[in-house]
Amino acid sequence: MSTTRVVLVAATFTNITTQFEALGNRVKFLTELTDVSIGIVKAGQTPTTLRAITGGVAGPAAIMEKPEGSTDTVWAHSTAGGNLNLFGNSTDSVEIVEKDVGTVANALVGTGISSGGTAFVKESIVRNGDIITTKLIVDIIGLSSAAGVADIIGESAAANCWFYQVTTAKNGVVQSGQMEALITPLTGDVDIDLYSAVEATGTENAVITGLDETLLVNGATMVRTALPVQLALVPAADEYLYLTGAGTTAAAYTAGRFMVTLVGMVA
Repeated sequence: MSTTRVVLVAATFTNITTQFEALGNRVKFLTELTDVSIGIVKAGQTPTTLRAITGGVAGPAAIMEKPEGSTDTVWAHSTAGGNLNLFGNSTDSVEIVEKDVGTVANALVGTGISSGGTAFVKESIVRNGDIITTKLIVDIIGLSSAAGVADIIGESAAANCWFYQVTTAKNGVVQSGQMEALITPLTGDVDIDLYSAVEATGTENAVITGLDETLLVNGATMVRTALPVQLALVPAADEYLYLTGAGTTAAAYTAGRFMVTLVGMVA
């Protein structure tokens, strides 16, 4: 087991990134100090306060992880000074949490979402142990709803209007999820549903039931103040996610943003 000792000077913030990363990015720390705090700070910034992760407890007090490849820095602080002992990848703690974090600025979407408009999908995937949580922010500005019930939302008359593909390798075996409105949709339908389908070819203004589909969320009126709606069913592996309008408004959206959350387990 690797170990290192960091000397903290009273009332001074100490950058311990080098020591932290030398231990493998996952570190348990023991300290006899009663006021030590530690935290991750954005690259290029100097902290003024840090979150007290150890809670001042002597013994196997905490485990902390810095995402691999992150340019953020790890700092420690104590108003009294003293020794901070770091142990790399220790297995003699109360709990070891394996945590993998992957963030993609823009998730892969179908051409019926990305073809020249301002709509986007942002993705965050976090693994804690064997639980994988996927969060998708789906912005629909520039996409269109149609006059028919259960018609697919996308770029006007465009095919491939899926906004995400669920895979076991990335998202795990999905067990639950929810959908909520972050920004209330404007000009297009506000009664929006979430579907999954086997096919990737769904076209805007075409009825979703023309695909091999599953209704995941009957969204009713998706407004900012509404509570999240739980998934009634979950998408199967390799299925594609679609939004559909349940009303009769045919128009391009000037606003609208949603959060879709999927919780899966490692297969």
